[in-house]
Amino acid sequence: KVATDTYNTVADKSGKLFEEAKARISISEMEKDIEKIYESMGLTIFENYRNGEEVGKTFEKECKKIDKLNKEIAELNKKILFNKGLTFLLLPVLTFYLTKEDYGVLGLVTAISTMASIYVGFFPSGFLLARFAQYGKEKMAEYMHHMLLLTIATTSLVLLILIGFQHYLLPEHLENKTILMVVITLYAMFTIFFRFIDTLLQVEQNAIKFAVLQTLQSVGSLGLGLVLIIEFSYGWKGKYYAELLILFFVFIYAIYYIVKNKYYKYNTDYKKLKELFVFLFPLT
Repeated sequence: KVATDTYNTVADKSGKLFEEAKARISISEMEKDIEKIYESMGLTIFENYRNGEEVGKTFEKECKKIDKLNKEIAELNKKILFNKGLTFLLLPVLTFYLTKEDYGVLGLVTAISTMASIYVGFFPSGFLLARFAQYGKEKMAEYMHHMLLLTIATTSLVLLILIGFQHYLLPEHLENKTILMVVITLYAMFTIFFRFIDTLLQVEQNAIKFAVLQTLQSVGSLGLGLVLIIEFSYGWKGKYYAELLILFFVFIYAIYYIVKNKYYKYNTDYKKLKELFVFLFPLT
């Protein structure tokens, strides 16, 4: 029971805390942007007044910026509350339909997936979050190819390690352990793409798309999971494979969004690859 509780704690909280932390960071950055606009407006008002100019309509553009930022902050706060509410509502349903053994296996498999996702790509969202403001879209696009190379290489390495240690990580009664390890690796990789597109929308300050993506992912996983658990009696697999399928759709959307918005440039530069590795590896 202690091991099961530990797995559940790691699996349930780590990903959610990460998403909430990112949302709160974005809120903090937007609030700082508002403060800068306020400061700029005050200085401009004084200069215009000193020069004998009209100050009435000068700040309509800045006021609209503040309104936009406030709306984005409100959307992010709604998203945080919504995800917390979903977790609270889902708990009694899972408790009713899943056995203790289901809970144990689900917690274990999800925990392995969460830990594997830490090493897939060495968490490329961290580089995006730290460097986007400095590099901008054009220069960041030069790193996308190298992030993909790093993700492919580390995903392969993670898969080999999981398969090699499958008998130590998974209980004996589970069948098709190798296939499950492949599925876990895919889950981890799709999670990385979800976090990446999630972070990209945040640094772009595209709060509406960010909130919609988060909501669709949460509601989609919840709805499909309940159908598989209640109607088809899939047990722990119902919840896990529902999340996997939704993450796959997010993965497809992430690729589409990156290519459509010209974030990807095929230009292998080993200096950039080294820069990524040196920056990201210590974070893992």
